[in-house]
Amino acid sequence: MKRILLLGYGHVGKTFREFLSRWSSELDAQIAGVVTRRGIMLGDNPDFRKDIEGGINEALGKVKPDVLVDTSSANYKDGEPSISAYYRCFESG
Repeated sequence: MKRILLLGYGHVGKTFREFLSRWSSELDAQIAGVVTRRGIMLGDNPDFRKDIEGGINEALGKVKPDVLVDTSSANYKDGEPSISAYYRCFESG
């Protein structure tokens, strides 16, 4: 089963989670964690609950996802934290 890390948990993130919960067995995927400005939630839960402090780099190291799904708000100034997350994912394969 593919492990998914969600970056952002607003309306789009919650809708994606709902979609995946309905189709997880067919897609062979599950949410392994969620990272927001508030911290990191390990596992899957409809209501965000912070399990550990940290940002995207800590979440990538802790969750070790197969897939990163970025549902965070766009940052048109410098693209962060999305750009750093993408580079880290590319580096790790």
